[in-house]
Amino acid sequence: MTHTPICAHCGTVFEASRSDATYCRDACRTAARWTRERRNLREHARLVGALRRLSDAVLDGETNAGLVALAADARRALSGHA
Repeated sequence: MTHTPICAHCGTVFEASRSDATYCRDACRTAARWTRERRNLREHARLVGALRRLSDAVLDGETNAGLVALAADARRALSGHA
């Protein structure tokens, strides 16, 4: 049984020159890398935003209930579930 490789980025079937080939072309490999980097930047921005909102609330003298809610948001951002 021969394994038919499918490109991990664009999904096309291709003839692999190596048994562990993941992408059909260098362009797909590069595009996949940029996609991962953009996703990481968005996650970082979400985390920074949550922490900034929390620190601003502390500096503004937010009530304990408000701080608890913002801390929960920051915790979700840290765990990746926001």
